[in-house]
Amino acid sequence: MSINNIIFLNKKYTLYSICLMLFIDAMGGGLIFPILPELFIDNKFGLILTDTYLSREMLYSLSFALLPLFSIIGMPILGAMSDKYGRIQVILGGLIGLIINDLLSIASILTHNVWLFLFSIMLSGFLTGTYAVGNAIITDLSNNDEEIITNFKLPTLASMLGFILGPGLAIFVNKINIANPLIIPFIVACTLSVINFLLLWNNFRNINKSIKIKTFGYISNLDCINSNKNNILLNKLLLFRLIFNLITYVFTNQHTKVLAVSYLLCQFGFGLFLQSLSLNLSYNYYYTPSQIGEFFVIMAMSMAISMYLLHKLIAKFINYKTQIKIGLIAMSVLFVIYLVLHKVNVFQLYRIYITWTVTAIFYILIPFVTLGFTSLFAQNVPGRDKGQVMGGCGQIYSIGFFVSALLVGKLTVTTYNFILLISSISFILSYVILNNFLKCIDLSNKNQVVITR
Repeated sequence: MSINNIIFLNKKYTLYSICLMLFIDAMGGGLIFPILPELFIDNKFGLILTDTYLSREMLYSLSFALLPLFSIIGMPILGAMSDKYGRIQVILGGLIGLIINDLLSIASILTHNVWLFLFSIMLSGFLTGTYAVGNAIITDLSNNDEEIITNFKLPTLASMLGFILGPGLAIFVNKINIANPLIIPFIVACTLSVINFLLLWNNFRNINKSIKIKTFGYISNLDCINSNKNNILLNKLLLFRLIFNLITYVFTNQHTKVLAVSYLLCQFGFGLFLQSLSLNLSYNYYYTPSQIGEFFVIMAMSMAISMYLLHKLIAKFINYKTQIKIGLIAMSVLFVIYLVLHKVNVFQLYRIYITWTVTAIFYILIPFVTLGFTSLFAQNVPGRDKGQVMGGCGQIYSIGFFVSALLVGKLTVTTYNFILLISSISFILSYVILNNFLKCIDLSNKNQVVITR
């Protein structure tokens, strides 16, 4: 029996439940952007009251790097576990972990313990694997690439609304009179995570818990581990091999490995620019957390308009594969123009307006690229491995943001133009690899048609 027949008896009901989860998850991630500079700079309410072994800039970069680093591990493992044990069970377990993580974040801010905060970032990174499980459910509900893109729009909108609310909360951080206003977004995130867990648990508690999704792909190695309980060394080797296979799945699978490289370059370019925004606004334009929050609210709104108006209109004339390629080229050219304007003295007085304009255009282009890549991944693997491949997509996102996070701290403050240049090059390389990949697929499909005839 297929997964659709086992669990997803009501597709819309299930889709709305996943949207709720993604909304909370995105809000938890989005709310940290506006207040993150303040957490590491503020000497009264921030995490660092005295000198540490590492500079504030290094700790800032590390906080960005740890989240995607542990997502690299969590995404494929939780995605594969959902293939083995069931999507809903893994999601509910992940939500409990996120509640605990929010409490740790609050404790770290109240005690000014930067190391506890970094630990909470690591835990949060691993638990982002629940996002991949939610994406796997969406692909399970879809029968073709058109349905995948359509079904991903509502969850993507839910994520954006969460990202809007997250930074939006930062607008009120300095306006609420409590002992430490920087904990406000985390209190709200924790409260909503509890509500989210209770709603999902109530929605799915009538599902027959004895039903298990059939074992697929590399996760079947778990059976080998269980059958060799008497050999501890062999069990450890098999477990290590299992984890390694899960982590490298999307880069070794013949259907996704080239696509994974293209998507990785794209996400690296995304990561450099997006993760530098808060620090750039704070250091170079002296934006407060409230102003940064307003900035991200407007950018997320432009992205929502793009996805539900522009994308729907353009999809009538241009297929999603071409949309990805046009989006990558457009972002590359956009950053080159931004770099040139950034260096010309005549435009120095208008730099903040240029930053707003370039960022808004960038957010408008994002849906054309991300929705298209997601559909490509989902259509190029067997249905039995959807959990793993969606985990792999999240893993690629994490790797790109992890590597870029190591650079944003110093580069944003000293040589911001280098960030723009590297991002532009990454998008061009992503385009070249993707274009060759699509040509190979088209050639393979033509050969299959000829052979069939």
